[in-house]
Amino acid sequence: MKKVLVLGLILTFSLFTTACGNNEASSHNADKKKISIELDNTKLETNASMTAIISGTTEPNATVIIKYDELGMGHKDDFKTLKTKASSSGRFAQTVDWQTDYTLYAKKGNSKSEEKTVTVTHSEEAKKAIEEKNENEEKEKQTTAKKNANSISFQMLNKNADKYVGEPYYIKGKVIQAIEDGGTTLLRVDMTQNEYGNWDNTVAIIYNGTTDAVEDNIIEVYGTIYGNYDYKSTIGADLTIPGIDADNINVVK
Repeated sequence: MKKVLVLGLILTFSLFTTACGNNEASSHNADKKKISIELDNTKLETNASMTAIISGTTEPNATVIIKYDELGMGHKDDFKTLKTKASSSGRFAQTVDWQTDYTLYAKKGNSKSEEKTVTVTHSEEAKKAIEEKNENEEKEKQTTAKKNANSISFQMLNKNADKYVGEPYYIKGKVIQAIEDGGTTLLRVDMTQNEYGNWDNTVAIIYNGTTDAVEDNIIEVYGTIYGNYDYKSTIGADLTIPGIDADNINVVK
């Protein structure tokens, strides 16, 4: 009789443990269940203000997480994250201003929705606005460059060009050397013309591209101050001259 009693207790305990385990697993699975998310549109165009609104419906008060690659190069460090909270009715909306693919999902507690993608492209209105904005910024930069050319002399650059790194700058000068290598152009240019028509005061022009400029051409350059530029002369001497990162190079003659 004792053996039967012991076996009965073991069986009862096993059934109880199994039931508890099943209940805990069911509770855990319930916490991990998928929640829904529905998008109003998966393809959007920006407006004239260069923005679009990603919107849809999910669980009430859920958090919607939106990720996108800012530069489109696939590097993790370039990914940005936006978060917005759904209302008590489950509606959500997030303004975005980048032309790219946005990956989003909703999360509430331990529950998570599937991922969905929204593609945002610029409308013709937005493209026109961007073009006008870029043109205005370029004009403003060129205006500042000419002002700086009058206030920041060659002598100031030659003393320590690193002091003015990043400042917009303009020069008009004579090319004394032109080198192209791997799609990059290096010009040495004399930027000051004296009363006799001779040119001196040499600077380095660094341009990420190619140009028609050759030795003895007169050119105009808009760009920013690179800082001190180090190079070796033809006889192997180490030299330092002011450097300019060129945005635009125009051959005058």
